[in-house]
Amino acid sequence: MIFNDHLPSDMPFVNGLLKKKGIQALVAVLLPALRPRKTVLMLDKLKELGFLYATQAGVSISISDMVIPDVKSKLVGHSRT
Repeated sequence: MIFNDHLPSDMPFVNGLLKKKGIQALVAVLLPALRPRKTVLMLDKLKELGFLYATQAGVSISISDMVIPDVKSKLVGHSRT
């Protein structure tokens, strides 16, 4: 609901998880309706909204949460210590 409240009133209701393709589809709908400048401003507002709620969620990530692939040392060119 919060997400939809930040979309223009004439946009269809978005109900579901927006991954990369969903966001691409949203931009495809917003661009003709709002034009490029307003679309960019709208996407900035949505990004700020995401950061606001991400910080309020109290989630933290540490280096120990990261999965380091075994091939990392080959990719970066040195051995793992």
